[in-house]
Amino acid sequence: MAHDDPLAAVVAKLTAPPGFEPEPDRVSRDQGPGPRARISSPGPFAQDPAAITVHKQRAGDDRRLYAVGFDDLQGNWWFWLVAAELGGGGWAAHGVAGGSDGPIGQQRATPRPSSVGSAPWLNLCGQWGGDTFYAGGDLDCVGAQIGRVQLTLNDGSQLQDDGIGNVSLFIGRRGAPPDYVEIFAPDGALLSKQP
Repeated sequence: MAHDDPLAAVVAKLTAPPGFEPEPDRVSRDQGPGPRARISSPGPFAQDPAAITVHKQRAGDDRRLYAVGFDDLQGNWWFWLVAAELGGGGWAAHGVAGGSDGPIGQQRATPRPSSVGSAPWLNLCGQWGGDTFYAGGDLDCVGAQIGRVQLTLNDGSQLQDDGIGNVSLFIGRRGAPPDYVEIFAPDGALLSKQP
């Protein structure tokens, strides 16, 4: 369904009725050789449209990328990237990537990399291929001031964003996968580089 406003399309996507078609039964090993396919569910659904928090957004030629946070129908908190694209009938949204730490207040099973070290770290997620690239994530700044975050793709092209709101988002027209992320201080000093 298309909408007149990109954020309305995002909210509609995240609050779609939970009666979506479930994943098909998994293919068992005894069904013979050949390629296997898995259909993923369309992503998490928010409990309350009014409780969806937009952490940051980026705009690019008839496209928007939103970093949002919300509680899903089971009470899990999500950080999710959602893209909205303008087509002939208006704005349509689709989930890009993201994740959940599970129910609010639950301890993480494994610490994030920056919890172990002392350098800022970007929890990067996204999707790319063809002529479309969407990526981003939340920044664990470990007390540092962030000036710029630079993402270098395998083809050598670079995308940049700031660290405002402890989130960085990237929109591109290249389908090359990410190679590494560099995080810089406001004065341009390199704070960290991660594959």
